[in-house]
Amino acid sequence: MYNYNPDDPLRFARHVGIDTVLRGKELIFQKCPYCGGLSNDKHTFSINVNTGQFQCFRESCLAKGNMITLAKDFDFKLKENTNSPYNGCKTTSKTTHQNNKGNYKQLQQVKPESAKEAIEYMATRGISADTVRDYNITVQTDNVNIIVFPFYDQDGVLRYVKYRNTQYNENGGAKEWCETGGMPILFGMNHCEASHNHTLVITEGQHDALALAEAGVANVVSVPNGAKGFTWIDNCREFLAQFDTLIVFGDNEKGHITLLDKMKKEFIGQIRHVCPVDYQECKDANELLLKHGKEAVAEAVANAKLIDHPMFTNLADVEVINVASMERLNTGVASLDALIGGLFFGQLVVVTGSRGDGKSTLVSQLVGRAVEAGYNTYVYSGEMSNEQFCYGFGLQVAGPEHINMLEVENGSKVASVDGQYIDSIRAWYNEKVLVLDSRQIAIYGGEDTLTDLLEMSIRNYGCKVIVVDNLMTALYGNYDKDLYSQQNEFMQKLMRLAKGYNVLILVVAHPKKNQNGRFDLDEISGSGNIGNLADIVIRYARPYPHIDNGPDRLIQVYKERNFGHINERGIGVYYDERSRRISENKEFNWDMGWESDTQESNDVLGDPDLPFDS
Repeated sequence: MYNYNPDDPLRFARHVGIDTVLRGKELIFQKCPYCGGLSNDKHTFSINVNTGQFQCFRESCLAKGNMITLAKDFDFKLKENTNSPYNGCKTTSKTTHQNNKGNYKQLQQVKPESAKEAIEYMATRGISADTVRDYNITVQTDNVNIIVFPFYDQDGVLRYVKYRNTQYNENGGAKEWCETGGMPILFGMNHCEASHNHTLVITEGQHDALALAEAGVANVVSVPNGAKGFTWIDNCREFLAQFDTLIVFGDNEKGHITLLDKMKKEFIGQIRHVCPVDYQECKDANELLLKHGKEAVAEAVANAKLIDHPMFTNLADVEVINVASMERLNTGVASLDALIGGLFFGQLVVVTGSRGDGKSTLVSQLVGRAVEAGYNTYVYSGEMSNEQFCYGFGLQVAGPEHINMLEVENGSKVASVDGQYIDSIRAWYNEKVLVLDSRQIAIYGGEDTLTDLLEMSIRNYGCKVIVVDNLMTALYGNYDKDLYSQQNEFMQKLMRLAKGYNVLILVVAHPKKNQNGRFDLDEISGSGNIGNLADIVIRYARPYPHIDNGPDRLIQVYKERNFGHINERGIGVYYDERSRRISENKEFNWDMGWESDTQESNDVLGDPDLPFDS
């Protein structure tokens, strides 16, 4: 029998090539040999040097056992005496042979007849005598309580032997072990035929594979050493490659199917798995056989479904949407809303136009429309301070009827919200508009910080409309990448936020200089991919050439992903300098909804002595 040797943990560390440090009685590994750990989650695996017991403390792994477990899972040779149960099978050793994966002992044995003790025990697991004989299951000659599972390859050559103690208890030594020096392969390979049936079924345990064979399922194998031992993979790649489809019938552990995650990475072909409901609250195939019979086992395999993956969706499973009922923000410009249907949530919208043409003013008015519609908003302004944005936004919300023109010391006049309306206006947008200016983002850091803040505004504050004004000022401090790469990455992050959280994101982007009235998507300053990533591209610009008594600005739509509606000639709009409102019909006195709560106040919104220009 194997007697624990305190040198074995360190020998094992050298065997798997993992650095260790000794802390008290624990040999701490830099990473777990089973799960590998994470770059920032090291030293979660340890072996007790006094007992040989090991454990990984990562929640997604939690591997544990003793040195015998490690020996069978990683082909690690323990020092045992000649009476070790590893030598219990009646085999003889020839010269160790070299294959393409390593050195393994070549086992020679005449296929044994199944002992009656093996037949009697397997009957308690629902396995018939015929199946036991077909798979050459037997017992050790000197201990009939030890079941012997021989592993034959497709040529019928014995490569591996596994033992199971039917009298196992927690204080009675190992439950399972394997013959030392054998080549780990899949149990049942010699019963598989790929020429007429290109589907392979894989299970976690030998009893499960036998249960499937008992139910008449063809091409059934089991892994040699449990769900976390994959030393067999390299030895069986050519065997696996013969099959087009793999059905995983692992253990059902709280809705998670063992083996599935690993086999998704290792098997080249279609992968299916038994549905959790078809386990009928059983742990594995053998328990299903015992409780519900052969038909339930065969049906579970027949009902196996394709693996679910968030990147693949069956079109027939996609909900048919009613476009008319989709959540959107109306812009308040009737012709624009009629053209594009409004700004839909989940969209990334780019607003471009020459400097000084009023892009920020248009976007600010859309923020007011969002608040009017009941949505929380978040505004990053890279060129205006929070005070400047507050001043201009206040004028737009107030409207021309509620604005006074104040004369300052130099004789010029500036617009200011009538003091009696300020409290009502502030109460109306209180906690509905969060702002961040360039001073704050400069303190916090770079691009990643801004996207983190945008996501936080969505998750923690319920913001549904996000403004980034503008793209160039949003890129800070990443000198390892060129500007175009930064823009692409930033826009991709915004796109994922818009789609992932179903929010509306408005990005202000400057065009290239010297356009002379011409524009296309490639004219947006920076990476040509900006327009490609956007769902809508709107240009807000002065008419060119200027027309007397014509509109002050044009809203041009160069891209609209939902319906493909564009208008490059533009929708004419007018601008009221007093309120900074934009209107299609020169009507600027619309009700924003705050008037119903008007009250007297002497507060001042912004500083009337500063004629801010947005």
